[in-house]
Parts: sequence; structure tokens; C-alpha cells
Amino acid sequence: MVSVPGTISFTINEIGTLDQIDSVHSAGEGKTYYFIKYEFKGSMDNPSGSKIHPHSLDETGWDPAPQFVVVLDDATKYQSVANSHLLAQKYDYETSSFRVNFQTNEWTNYVSVWRLDKGLQPTFALKYIDPNGNTKFIKVKS
Repeated sequence: MVSVPGTISFTINEIGTLDQIDSVHSAGEGKTYYFIKYEFKGSMDNPSGSKIHPHSLDETGWDPAPQFVVVLDDATKYQSVANSHLLAQKYDYETSSFRVNFQTNEWTNYVSVWRLDKGLQPTFALKYIDPNGNTKFIKVKS
């Protein structure tokens, strides 16, 4: 596998909380869903192919794609893909971030969701790997 740097852009549209995603999915007592609604765009100049990694949003593993995380007590918490998928459906967004690849040059709406204790003041960040292989974070300002 080959790791290749590329161009990616994110625009934050909303940061918030909700207690229920739909009539079936509730955060539960003492919990809430924290979310970031955002737009994503790659570039037609980004490399593609099965050997290029990361090749889609939310790809995890040895060379993970850029993704939003919550930082609490020096621990990184990744989004719930299932809850993100449900909330994306509610907003009529693309329902799978795995279908959003880095070669798209059109803005695509998506959402990241975390189920956490109510009343927290989490720090949101974009986590990515730089061209030298170092893990980096960009703090999301609310």
C-alpha cells in the first residue's frame, strides 16, 4: 500500500447536541448525542486506486483518513459510524462516508456523532496524519 498526501477541505456548518436521532434511537438517560455537521471536498488531483490510502473519509487502520474526533481527558474518541449514518439519513445527507472519496471536487454534506454523558464540554478536532507520518490535530472552534 502507498500513502500519498493530497488536498482535502472541510467546512463546519453546525456543532450541537440532541437527545434523540429518530423515534427509535435515543441517547438514553444521562447521555446525549454530540454532533458536527460539515461539508467535505477533495480534489480531482488527488491520487486514486486500490493501493492509495487513505482513499475514503473515515477509513481506519494503519494510515487513517482525516476524521473528526472528540478529545476528553487526553483520550481520543472516534465517532459512532452507525449513529452518524442515522443522523445523515435524517438530514438527507450522503448516508455513507465510505462512499465519499478524496477525488470528489464537489462539496458533500455529512455529520459525525458521539454518544457521551450530558453536560460535557468536549474538545472537537480534526485528526489527520501529516506527510511525515505524524498524527496531528486541528481544534474545531465552536
